[in-house]
Amino acid sequence: MIRQNIDGRPIYSYHLWCEMLESGQKLKKLGSLESINKPNLFYKLMEGYNPIYADLRGHEEFPIWEDSGLNMYYYGDMPSHLFIKELIVIQRSGCRITSFSDRWIEDDWKDNIYDYYSYDIEIPDGYCKTCHRDIFDSIKFESLSGEGKSQKIELCYCDDCKIIKYKERKILRERQIFQQNKSCSCRLCGTIKEELLVHHITYEPEETMKICNSCHGIIHTCSFPSYLWKQKKSDYLATKRNMRQILESKKPLNQFTCLNCGEYKIDKKKNCKCPNCGKSMEIIEYLSNFCCAECHKIWKGIASHDYCLDCAINYYPEMNEKDKKAIKINIQHLEDSEEREKYGKLYNL
Repeated sequence: MIRQNIDGRPIYSYHLWCEMLESGQKLKKLGSLESINKPNLFYKLMEGYNPIYADLRGHEEFPIWEDSGLNMYYYGDMPSHLFIKELIVIQRSGCRITSFSDRWIEDDWKDNIYDYYSYDIEIPDGYCKTCHRDIFDSIKFESLSGEGKSQKIELCYCDDCKIIKYKERKILRERQIFQQNKSCSCRLCGTIKEELLVHHITYEPEETMKICNSCHGIIHTCSFPSYLWKQKKSDYLATKRNMRQILESKKPLNQFTCLNCGEYKIDKKKNCKCPNCGKSMEIIEYLSNFCCAECHKIWKGIASHDYCLDCAINYYPEMNEKDKKAIKINIQHLEDSEEREKYGKLYNL
């Protein structure tokens, strides 16, 4: 072996060089030979097929000083189980494989990127992943790609654990098929269709189900209400409109005046601009009762803030000057003098 990479540049790291020498010795013990014309390139002769190469020179994608692992590949046609078996043998010897490929073309190999990477696809080590039993001698490499077989299960599990894994795979596939059919099948008759209608059982709270056109027509021709049709859309929209009207009617009316031009206006808004001069108008009188946003108690006052006088004290330091002014006006307009004195002390007015 020579202390250089594939481009002929020297390898200065002593630790990296020791790793390369150790990997080379292990490869030789496994029957690999080092190329005379290309040092650090090992190959193993395969009867009836081209050699399998183990490259310790690095690559453009994997520079040797970044990763000292092996790059495994071969040319020509070879049954995949032979290559997989060789990978497992090398992995068990303690050599680390960075990448491996079984589709390289001899003419343009320099421009071809490795097909598989060992950190993307875990290389089996010949031991059962569940019970850690040594299964290398019992693996049937010739029948890995048989019908209904999983290469991963065949290579990574013993015979007892294979039964469990195949059952798990079957259950998982059945569940996936069920979920796919469930998403595109009618909930009532089970007919599988690409386009299904979303039928509302109720609108508030929203409860829907996916059904076909036929079942949707049957539901809406049956008597109402039923367990599949509890609320009509027209009733729901009418209820929403009524609620909006009720809420609109409960909005407080505020009396505004413009300090600049003296314009007078009554509006449900909390803030209002003068239609004449465009300046902000001041609330001068409260005209309605309000519900406190915290304790829900009905109180009388200006709608500049959302809390009664008992709850507003918790938010008073964070309020703006306008809300503080509204609280002051509300306290001044209290009919009971004792309450005016009480809240005046509470707010330090």
